[in-house]
Amino acid sequence: MAWSVGVIGSPISHSLSPAMQRAAMAHLGIEGTAEHVECTLENVGEVRGFFPERFQALSVTMPLKIAMLDYLDEIDPQARRIGAINSLLWRQGKLWGRNTDGVGFVRAAMAQCDFVPEGARVVILGSGGSARAIIDGLSDAGVSRVDILARNSEAVAGLVGQYALAHPYSQNGDAIDLVINTTPATSRPDVAEILPGISAESIAVDITYQPRESTWLLAHRDAGLRTSNGLGMLAYQAVVQYEWWFGGVVDAATLLEVIS
Repeated sequence: MAWSVGVIGSPISHSLSPAMQRAAMAHLGIEGTAEHVECTLENVGEVRGFFPERFQALSVTMPLKIAMLDYLDEIDPQARRIGAINSLLWRQGKLWGRNTDGVGFVRAAMAQCDFVPEGARVVILGSGGSARAIIDGLSDAGVSRVDILARNSEAVAGLVGQYALAHPYSQNGDAIDLVINTTPATSRPDVAEILPGISAESIAVDITYQPRESTWLLAHRDAGLRTSNGLGMLAYQAVVQYEWWFGGVVDAATLLEVIS
């Protein structure tokens, strides 16, 4: 069978997903195509009609990750907890949704920065959908505590109420094992703050990859931390996604070669 896959959202032309999808299919010996699909919230109701004639699977990005929940037949438990999906698959006459962002982040941090989740203390900047997915993944991985530093107090309270390991950020100076920036690059302050408790033993991950090295990431690298941008999360979540789609394993290094 020849696969038709792609990535859907808006704006979408910049997405690296089709390049990874083509590399994955080539690696697995699968015939298929991958494309960018422009779709806004106003048109989200049309997406279900793309299956199965036009597509068998799609990656989903902003602003559709939450809106697509209303158009699915089956949603995996993790996606239900997070309240968003990043992957669609047509299977057995049904449209399935899944979220691989959280597990992708954890696997990337472990592989690229030697992060040890068990018992770790984490600080996450931001409280949006990416932060929620990452907190969910960290909870499954055995992290002991996640402090959330964000302006949206209502969103922070919602995360604290849902996840036992989540707390509003407390500047108590305790050692921080991992700090994660999930805030949009366009809305950050010009000067990056190094939080109390961060040291050269800490890890800093910025989930953005445009630019590849943000001001925030460079400041933490200059402070001696191990650092990583969002390309790792993108590749490792795709590994989980493609195993679900294609039934075969693609090494994250193969995908990173294509997008780095």
